[in-house]
Amino acid sequence: MSNDDLTRAALHAAARPLSADTEALLRALVDGREDRDEDKAGVLMVWRYAVRIGATLSITDAGRAYLAARDGAQ
Repeated sequence: MSNDDLTRAALHAAARPLSADTEALLRALVDGREDRDEDKAGVLMVWRYAVRIGATLSITDAGRAYLAARDGAQ
């Protein structure tokens, strides 16, 4: 993951946050939990905040940067 990706994630968190339910899925991934909502998972993968490894959805460094920026803004 490049610094540009991490910066983009932080800017996205401030300017145009994810929907609350999609962000909740991202937070669940931090705790090792996974929601089976493929639409929300697809959004996270498009933004590169999560990747699917086999059948498991995992948070990326960009996803962690997004959440850190959201938590800092609140």
